[in-house]
Amino acid sequence: MKLTEKRLRQIIKQELKESYAEDVKIYHKEMAEAQKGWDARATDLNEREQTMNSVGRVQRSIKAVLEGFKKMPVSEALGTVSKGHANKFVKAMGMLESILEDTSGWLKENQ
Repeated sequence: MKLTEKRLRQIIKQELKESYAEDVKIYHKEMAEAQKGWDARATDLNEREQTMNSVGRVQRSIKAVLEGFKKMPVSEALGTVSKGHANKFVKAMGMLESILEDTSGWLKENQ
């Protein structure tokens, strides 16, 4: 069989097309794998952002409650009813302040 210039050009074009098609398939496969990684990373970041927003909302709510109770004479009012209630209230306020400090530190560390 004689290899003519025309036939040689056809063979080269066919090989280039096949090679290009294979390269495109490989590229698409690699891009799909990379996209999965980016999607997983985006999901992780979204979850972290939601957690931080939730902690921030809780922190603001606790802060508002503490500020509201500090403005009122709640301990004195509870003390007139029962000294034990007043002590429990003071402990609860201390616990809320502790939670507020802990969440403030956590938010600063994770931002």
